Amino acid sequence: MKKPTKSALENMFHSALKELYYAEKKICKALPKAISAARSGDLKNALREHLGETKHHIKALETIFGHLDKKPKAVRCEAIDSILAQVAQSIREFGKTNGADAALVYTLQAAEHYEITRYGTLRMWADVLEWQDVQHILTHIRDQEWAADQKMTAMAVATLNLRAATLL
Repeated sequence: MKKPTKSALENMFHSALKELYYAEKKICKALPKAISAARSGDLKNALREHLGETKHHIKALETIFGHLDKKPKAVRCEAIDSILAQVAQSIREFGKTNGADAALVYTLQAAEHYEITRYGTLRMWADVLEWQDVQHILTHIRDQEWAADQKMTAMAVATLNLRAATLL
């Protein structure tokens, strides 16, 4: 019997990395539509900023692939496909209403929460595998995802949800 050359955790890490790479690329394609659909200037600006961060996340994931001596490869992630389908549906359903921005935050935060959990897990795995450089990159990305989520929450609480509650 052939002895495995990598641990199960290394294999799981690489598999999850490919899914996250796919997810970031799909989010990068979806964000311009969300920016166009946003009615609030603050939300548009926050989404533009996060689009720039997302592009950097893709490059950072490519760096991690390099640390692992792997070519960057995206593997389909049904979870993010489903979340982004919901974003598109909320734009179609609420895009011309006072609830447009609240609906965008509601659905886009699902993508942020997905990313926060995945980056958090990969970060812990990198720690166990003693990949400090990789862990540092993942921590930075996770923190940016967390900050984007918090920014959307603050906007929703301050104005977007109240606007959605009006009949105007």
